[in-house]
Amino acid sequence: MKRKFKRHILIPLILLIYVAIMVVIALPKYMESKNWNEFTLILAVSLLLIVVIYFVYKRKEKLREKFNNRN
Repeated sequence: MKRKFKRHILIPLILLIYVAIMVVIALPKYMESKNWNEFTLILAVSLLLIVVIYFVYKRKEKLREKFNNRN
């Protein structure tokens, strides 16, 4: 039985994994420079964009299903 992931879950999940990897890679640099404002701003904006992408794709998928069911 193949499980098909919905796009509104898969794409934000991939982006979240990418951001987590970037945080791990960049953390030593920010620990050395003590520039936590920049670090938290970048992380917050990235997470906010992931949440926005999730809701946009979810709405788009609902509209697509509604349109397909109407025909």
